[in-house]
Formats: sequence, C-alpha cells, structure tokens
Amino acid sequence: MPPKYQVKDFAFIGRTFTEYCEIFKLSKNLLNNNSFLDCPSGASSFTAESNKNNIVATACDCEYSKPFFEIEKKCQNEFKKIKPALSNAEKIFDWTFYQNIENVLTYRKKAYQGYLLDYNKYPDRYIKGILPHLNFQNEQFDIVLSGHFLFLYADRLSLPFHLMTILELLRVAKKEIRIYPLIGLDGKKYKDINKLLNKIKILGFFPLIKKTNFQFLKNSNELLIIKKY
Repeated sequence: MPPKYQVKDFAFIGRTFTEYCEIFKLSKNLLNNNSFLDCPSGASSFTAESNKNNIVATACDCEYSKPFFEIEKKCQNEFKKIKPALSNAEKIFDWTFYQNIENVLTYRKKAYQGYLLDYNKYPDRYIKGILPHLNFQNEQFDIVLSGHFLFLYADRLSLPFHLMTILELLRVAKKEIRIYPLIGLDGKKYKDINKLLNKIKILGFFPLIKKTNFQFLKNSNELLIIKKY
C-alpha cells in the first residue's frame, strides 16, 4: 500500500501566521482591512500573531473552553506524534516550503506555543464552537478561514456535513470564506467537490478554486474561495 499520513480522530495541531498567509493567499491589504474568524483553529497562532499586529482575528474550535493545563497537555501530546507520522510517509509530501522534518517541527512548536500563551492571556479570543453550528451573529466577521478540516477528513465527514458546515461558515462571514486543502489525507482530491460546488452555486454563492504557491501534502496547491457577492 502507498504511504499515508495517519491521523486518528482529528489532529489538534496548528500553523503560524506565516503559514496562514501562504496557505490562504493573505495579502497585507486583505489582512489590514478585514476581520477574521479562524475555524476550526486548533493550536494555531494566527489569532495571537494577528492581534499583535493590530489585525482583528478570533479563533474557534471544539476543544476551547477547557482548562489551560488540559489544552497544554493536549498540544504537547499531539506534537509528539508529528515526527513519527511524517517519517513514515515522507514520499507523499512536497518539501519545498519546509525543506525537512525538523523545520516542520519548528513551525508546529512555534504555533502551539504562541497559541497557548495567547489562549491563557486573552481567553475571550478563543471561542468554543462545534461545527456545523456556531454561536456567532450573521456576518459577524468579514472573512472566515477554515484550514485542514473539511475535505482533509473526508473519510469521516459526510457530504451533508460538508455542505452544512460551509453554509454555517458563510452565515457568519460578511464577504467570503477560504478553505484549504481540497484533498484528503490520502492525497486525493475530494470526490464530491463538483457536486458540492454546484449546490453552493444554486444557493446563490460564488465559489472559485485558486492555485496557491504552497503545498505540503502533494497535490494540495488549491484553495477554495466562496464569495457572498
């Protein structure tokens, strides 16, 4: 069998602000003129780093609201799993951005440590939410970013769940949502992508797929942007 990046349940790891800018094609102009929701955010430091730079960002994840020591332990345990998982599947990754496993670990550690510091200091930025239903107002954020959840875990998330989640993210977004990647853990493109996008179009939204300069899992150089107008 070809190598596969093995993830049991759903990984609680994160990415840094730098990675988010690459993954979601975030320009300075976009960042400085919009508010953001990161959902699900996991142990990402995007919200922490954004607010340090006067960018309005909020994080949302089903794990939030737990005591700090539980979250810290979870981050540390998840971090320990990364190296062996990567080592068993190096051939399915594109190493252009990270170069090697040690650099991946450096980014992941920076992300979760930055997240933990901010989570502890500014808990109001981190809202518990369980998709496909969020406790936010309609159009509360300009742009919603959703990374490494939908499509990636297609082996355990149904098409109706994908649709309901996307519609919920669109509900709380004023302008658009951005979703990455469009492939599963097996490296294959989500098989129902056309069916899903057709439903989105029928409901009056405007989906488009853009190429990104970033990919880690091979074939993950596409970003889905769904605009509301």
